[in-house]
Amino acid sequence: SSGYTRCVLLVLASTVTWAVYLLAQRRLIRDLNARTIVACCYIVGIVVFYPFVSLGQLKNLSTEMLLLLALVVAMTTTSYVAFSAAMRHLDASKAGLALPNVPIVTLVAMAVVSPWIDRLEPDSLNAVALLGALTIVGGSIFAAGPNPLTPDHNDS
Repeated sequence: SSGYTRCVLLVLASTVTWAVYLLAQRRLIRDLNARTIVACCYIVGIVVFYPFVSLGQLKNLSTEMLLLLALVVAMTTTSYVAFSAAMRHLDASKAGLALPNVPIVTLVAMAVVSPWIDRLEPDSLNAVALLGALTIVGGSIFAAGPNPLTPDHNDS
């Protein structure tokens, strides 16, 4: 269906965007500090997405939801600044290993927080989704570990 195709194209676009971001970040972090890079990314995001935004919908949010929105913005900004700073010390391939785990952390946080917030419902995951999540986490752990094909230089 066209909805499925649209979603697949969005995932592909997201993947390409993240790859470009990681590679550009690696170059930019040499000359700019992390906050400057994140500020530039946010400005570009605002310019690109503003035509699709309906700010009037903010009036419909409860105080609780506005506080959650503010918290999400603050946490996202903080995590991107930390990620940018980490790029100074890590290879892009190693830093990129954290990214697939972000949706999983979000799902866990939703499950933990949702009982206390009326309009916030956690996603119900089936066995295939849970297996996929475990595969992502396991793959990230495996890829971040030592390479078994690289000779150990401590044996001499």
